[in-house]
Amino acid sequence: MNQPFLSIAIPTFNRAEKLKNQLSALHKSILKSKLGHAIEVVVVDNCSTDSTQDSIINFSNLQKSYTFSTFQNEKNLGGVRNFGQCILRSNGRFVWLLSDDDNLHDDAIEHIYESLSNNKEIGFCFVNHFVAPTIEVAAINIDNKDILTKNISEYIASTMFSESMVSACIFRKSLLSEETLKDIKPGPYQHMHWVIDILKIHNACIIRTPLFTVLHPGVFESRKIAKKSEHAKDFYLEAHIDFLKYTSYIYDFSLGLSLRIKIYRLTMNENLNQIIYHKITTGKLGYNFASLKLAFPIMLRKFYFSPSFWLINLPLLLLPSPFARFFEPLRWKYLEVRAFFGNVLRKII
Repeated sequence: MNQPFLSIAIPTFNRAEKLKNQLSALHKSILKSKLGHAIEVVVVDNCSTDSTQDSIINFSNLQKSYTFSTFQNEKNLGGVRNFGQCILRSNGRFVWLLSDDDNLHDDAIEHIYESLSNNKEIGFCFVNHFVAPTIEVAAINIDNKDILTKNISEYIASTMFSESMVSACIFRKSLLSEETLKDIKPGPYQHMHWVIDILKIHNACIIRTPLFTVLHPGVFESRKIAKKSEHAKDFYLEAHIDFLKYTSYIYDFSLGLSLRIKIYRLTMNENLNQIIYHKITTGKLGYNFASLKLAFPIMLRKFYFSPSFWLINLPLLLLPSPFARFFEPLRWKYLEVRAFFGNVLRKII
């Protein structure tokens, strides 16, 4: 059998209805594209306990123009390990990791196929997407033309870590070894390390046309889901801390000063804001002390020279949630004033 050109690999766990909808949307999209001969769809079930297998069996009975396969892990391997299984179980030259709950746009399959066909030797492809569907905010600047990046610095400057959304990631399978895909370190952003390892040697294609929309359930619903699946770990804090670690790792590569400053501002203004936001919306006291103990050394190394970290952000992290909620609006006022004077200063310079 000929090797598929593109594998669409879907990791799933206990989301039978969402998986059913995603598979149905994919089926219609592939039939419309008439590219079934080049497409493989793979579902890897992370040992679901709901009716996921029923949804898969029902879908298996459909007549298809493309290859379809499904696998079920013997136990729940965790989200990122299941990403690795998705790639290992796929046979395509390229593997697109597609979440079971992101909404594909009508022309997504055709656009991705054309972009990859025109750039067969790339190591990685980034897919732009809408992250705020009601106002159509895209992950990166929208453009009809794809771009190729020749090094890590060019890629980061173009995407600013938007590949943290796994559905934005298309890998050339041959560049990821079985050992790499099975040797998963703790943390939710291991797939971003795969991207960087590939980009050390190979070019990347960036599709700037949004081809899917992320439907995020919201902070409280996400925390409820994470609490069930992560067994009372402070999942969100640890995820944001892992991202801070990753951005520190990125500094090991040849990045220009302006890009380093941009990354620092991103982690300070966005990632740290998210850490505080999740903290003040968590229970009566916020993060537990074990999580704060984990977070503090990393934030200390990252923001050691930042006065606002010591005077504003750290106190909000340490205060009980009711106090933090009271002072949080004042912190945002400070950020607005700082941004205003920063823009004025940049215009003067």
